[in-house]
Amino acid sequence: MNRDVLLIATLAFLAGIIVSRYLGERSYRHLGDGQKAMMFAQFRRFRIWQLVPTGSVLIAFLLLLDHPSINRRTLTVVTFATLVVIAVGQSGYVWFRLKRLRFPLEFLREFAVSRVVQLAGLLIFCSLLLWQILGR
Repeated sequence: MNRDVLLIATLAFLAGIIVSRYLGERSYRHLGDGQKAMMFAQFRRFRIWQLVPTGSVLIAFLLLLDHPSINRRTLTVVTFATLVVIAVGQSGYVWFRLKRLRFPLEFLREFAVSRVVQLAGLLIFCSLLLWQILGR
């Protein structure tokens, strides 16, 4: 695997996370103290459990990686696709729940932008790695 592509993929992923965090924190300015407290209370359990699907997929990937009857390329594609679907699904779930709880539109817009930036970093990371793994 080309180290330059791996470095670019990793930097894109980390940049997506950092910029997303910044935008997410900035979006809180549209919320009052009561809304912030309600949001954290509403998503306390979700924040803990959201790692379970991602962790399960990664553990399955590692366990199946050396299985003789499983194609590594197929396993990698399925794993990355599943991780992207999980990330998109979790973001959508949170956004719709916030909307249902009637959070301010300005907050929802900035929250959505922060999630899109995070997902873009993940997609760039997965795309570049798949491009290297599957061949150009």
